[in-house]
Amino acid sequence: MFLSLMKAPNSKVVKSIGKIAALSILLGSVPLAAEAGCASTTSPRNFVEMFSYSLPNSPDDTQKFNVFLVDVLRDRIRQSMFELRSGHSELDYLSKLEVQPANISDMTTYKFNPSDEMSYWDKSNALALMYGTLLPETGKNILNIRSTIVSGAFQKYLPTQSLRATVKGNIDTVEEINDSHLLIYIYLLARDAEERNCDKTTVIHLYAKARRLTIDLDRAGYSDLTLQQLKQSISERLAVLGAP
Repeated sequence: MFLSLMKAPNSKVVKSIGKIAALSILLGSVPLAAEAGCASTTSPRNFVEMFSYSLPNSPDDTQKFNVFLVDVLRDRIRQSMFELRSGHSELDYLSKLEVQPANISDMTTYKFNPSDEMSYWDKSNALALMYGTLLPETGKNILNIRSTIVSGAFQKYLPTQSLRATVKGNIDTVEEINDSHLLIYIYLLARDAEERNCDKTTVIHLYAKARRLTIDLDRAGYSDLTLQQLKQSISERLAVLGAP
C-alpha cells in the first residue's frame, strides 16, 4: 500500500498526518521574510515536503508509521529546533520547521527522476523532499523505515543530491531509536544559512550541532554511507569557516 499524505485513507495514519498538517505552516505559499544577519534577501528554506511512503498493509504497520511521524520526526524536530534557537534570535524561524504534505495533486502516481527532483525542489522553496518505505519486520514492535531525502542544490558538497535516512528500533522504547533524519535536516539548515550568506557564527553553530549528532550516532553504533558522507562534509565546511 502506498500512503499518500494528500489522500484520506481510512486508517489511523490519517490522525497523525492531521496532527502534522495542522501544526505545519504551509510556507510554500507564504514565504518567510529574509532573516536578520544574512546578506542574501532570499527567504530561508525551513520545511520538509513529505511524499508517499510504501507500507505493508497491516494495522501493526500503521501504528509503527504513526510512531515514526509523531514520536520520531515531530517531537525530535521540535526539541532540537528549540535547542538551536536558544541564544540565537536570528534562528527564530526554526520554530516553524515542520514536515508537511507535498503540494501536488496525486503523489501515488508521481514518479521522480533526478531532473524532476531538482526542478520541484527549486520551485517549492522546501528545505528537502522526502519519500520512502516502511519495511516488513517479523517483530511486532520493530520499526524499520528507509527514507530518501532530496537535498536539491544543497548537495554541492556531497556526492549525491539524494540522501538515505534510516530508522530502526523498538517502538516500546522510542527514545532509544537511532535516526538520521534529524541529522540530515540540520545539515541542510546549515547549508541553507551558508548559501544565504548568514553570519558566520550562525552557520558554524548549525554545522556544530550536526557534528554533535554524528558523534551521538557513532557512539550508538549507527553506521551507513550517508552518515560517513555527512561527517566528511561537515568537517570540511567547519574547516573552511575557521571553526575548531
